[in-house]
Amino acid sequence: MDTFTSLLADMRRDSGNGVRVSIDIDGTIADVHVPMVAQFNGMKGTNFTVGDIKDWGFTSIGSSYEEMMPVYKNVWQQHTDEIRFLGNVAQLRELSTRYEVSFLTSRSNDRRDATGGTEHALLRWLAKSGVSFVPLVICPLHMDKARDYGYNVYIDDSPSLARSIAGIEERGDVLMLLIDKPYNRDVPKSERILRVADVREAVDVLLNAARSSESAVAVYAPNALRRARTKSA
Repeated sequence: MDTFTSLLADMRRDSGNGVRVSIDIDGTIADVHVPMVAQFNGMKGTNFTVGDIKDWGFTSIGSSYEEMMPVYKNVWQQHTDEIRFLGNVAQLRELSTRYEVSFLTSRSNDRRDATGGTEHALLRWLAKSGVSFVPLVICPLHMDKARDYGYNVYIDDSPSLARSIAGIEERGDVLMLLIDKPYNRDVPKSERILRVADVREAVDVLLNAARSSESAVAVYAPNALRRARTKSA
């Protein structure tokens, strides 16, 4: 058993179904970068792909965070039908029975901001995707998902969140399943962070941990009962 799996097993043993899991939206459960890059190419006459995004600030495609955020806002407000859902509904439903699960996304509540005014469109997209049973939590842009929210496991693609989690010393009960992207490949290795291919693999890791712990309990309980009966005989 690797260190991350061992830490997750310990967390489940100590907390049971009380383990809180957050799932990021953009780049994790929602493939928003594909329509963003398509719009950018239309504006600039370029031919970039999502794989060309090598950094969080979009400089690798000749752009910037400030330039791409209005594109992001336009995609969410006008082109949600182009945003592919990357999860599996049945898988997420099972996850919700074994953990306390929420979608956690960083956005502004101010419509004047680049990411503001997208919440209603996001809620409609989640409903259309069949996952409105998972609560949505909006994290204001000035807050830190790891330090300001009490989740135990974060499924996310953010390199800054990964560094924050790796650097948290006051909490030993926080882990991250990092969605592998070109723009987070420079995140240092940490025993608290497990790199996964996509959100479905991340959920699989959590479900397998839950099933393993439940199997261990199922084996332990009858044996413990037999031992108690033997002692009392």
